[in-house]
Amino acid sequence: MPGYAEVYVEFLPPDEGGRKSEVWLGENAPNTYRPHLRVRCRDQAVLGVEFVDGPDRPIVPGGKTYATVRYLYEPLVSYSELVDGAEFDILEGGRVVGFGRVTRTSRICTMPLSALEIPATDPTPIFENFRGSYGTELLVAAAAHLKVFEKLAGGGKFHDDLRRELGLASRPAAVLFTALRAMGLIVEIWGNLELSALAKDHLVAGQPFEVSDYLGLAAESPGVMAMLERLKTNKPASAAVKEGAAFIFREGIDSAMEQESSARRLTLSLAGRAKNVAPHLAAKVPLDGVSHLLDVGGGTGIYSIALLQKHPQLRATVLDGPEVLKVTAEMATAYGVADRLKCVAGDMFKDALPNCDAVLLSNILHDWDVPQCRELIRRCGAALPAGGKLLIHDAFLADTLDGPLPVALYSAALFTLTEGRAYSASEYRAWLTEYGFASAKVIPTLIHCGVLVGTKK
Repeated sequence: MPGYAEVYVEFLPPDEGGRKSEVWLGENAPNTYRPHLRVRCRDQAVLGVEFVDGPDRPIVPGGKTYATVRYLYEPLVSYSELVDGAEFDILEGGRVVGFGRVTRTSRICTMPLSALEIPATDPTPIFENFRGSYGTELLVAAAAHLKVFEKLAGGGKFHDDLRRELGLASRPAAVLFTALRAMGLIVEIWGNLELSALAKDHLVAGQPFEVSDYLGLAAESPGVMAMLERLKTNKPASAAVKEGAAFIFREGIDSAMEQESSARRLTLSLAGRAKNVAPHLAAKVPLDGVSHLLDVGGGTGIYSIALLQKHPQLRATVLDGPEVLKVTAEMATAYGVADRLKCVAGDMFKDALPNCDAVLLSNILHDWDVPQCRELIRRCGAALPAGGKLLIHDAFLADTLDGPLPVALYSAALFTLTEGRAYSASEYRAWLTEYGFASAKVIPTLIHCGVLVGTKK
């Protein structure tokens, strides 16, 4: 469980490198103060904390006081170095602004973490920048290797005709063409894919302002060559040294999610985004009349945890692999919902899904190709009563499959790491209709995600 420690702290004056402004440490502080404590021990552990109690007044530069800190990252990070009498430096970034010592750990109290706290800033730009490399890889692969713009220079081609000419299966073609349309390089006119004016001016050989050779400078880079292999083979990147898919699990393929160390690392890494999105999901998802939620492939369970904290009468079951569920159980305890969250190990493609009032598929369907998506929706429908809800939480492409660019590049990331891609709300609605669901508008959450609610007829 995450804990609290009582500390004595002294802040350095400005002339010794300390803060130039006052800081509030009390419970009613106007701003949250979250420095790091560098423990003066052999390993010099650096631990993130939040000051949650102290004087009901600001501490001026050079001031000193007693206060209470909360361990921000426990149980994911060990705070065992903060023992009675432990001395530490207070860091803001890499700068020492003060020092202190732990006065008492015997009265460390534990309080559940909150999955409902909305971040003060929107991390969406970070994810957009992170995924930007996929745009480079797709563009260069299309121009230098697949010769997409050369093949369209003579006129438009139907989607499947161009796909076959390029030697691509349906999934890689969808990822590539969607990205190029989102970049404004190809357009669809009466069913034909054609070059845009931008591509005609700059990506067709012989044009006075052609830049194809410039793009070709990256043609042999590892990222481009790896993307080209993914496009040609329609297979995700290998997991470790075995042939398999790193982030997904089903019978018949090797998965990093089956090994304890890699499953823990990947599950906690994916939770970084989920912790930001979960409070928005909990605030916006309609759960009227729902008493039991089934979270299929729930990972850490953070989305279920947020919904449990939002709805005190709700129970949840998280279905995932056994190694992943070890992390889920720890998270449920840390967030104080272990008594209402059940972990069930199982294969979502093979094992019977528990009966429930609502099913959550949060960032699950995008890991799979169309046949598997349809099968999962069918199986979820079988576990629901009439009026039950299927919550598809994902990033959605435009129904016209021409963007938005950040989601198109996210689709490329999914394509390289899983057996899936991003889909449009229109594609999901077609599958929902096929299996007896009525659907509503997408409810936006965060980081290009949203919730499409299907109600079983």
